[in-house]
Amino acid sequence: MIWESLIFSGSCEHDESCYGWAEMRTAVTFILMTCGDPPEECVMEVRTHAHELGGYPEIQLGWEQHAEVPENWSYLDAAQSALDALGEHLDWSSLWNDFPKENWLPDPCDDEEECP
Repeated sequence: MIWESLIFSGSCEHDESCYGWAEMRTAVTFILMTCGDPPEECVMEVRTHAHELGGYPEIQLGWEQHAEVPENWSYLDAAQSALDALGEHLDWSSLWNDFPKENWLPDPCDDEEECP
């Protein structure tokens, strides 16, 4: 499968905590609201990008080699534009300061097996 990453500058871009996962899930919802569903045979997932210092969540689009069509690249471009606009207009740091994690409802990320 071919995977292409979207660049999103949330406050937790290098953080595998639930803050980072929450930001990525919010970003995926925004993409779906503004761009619609991915093209047929294309999937969008929040995946962990692992490296020697740990890992962090990342939004990726994936498709099989045989399904590489221009629509996938057009969707990737539109999704990236949506993320750029979201990142420009949403101040994650202020949001997290107003709603600290200790006030959140229980999150599935507290149990690694349930974390997306």
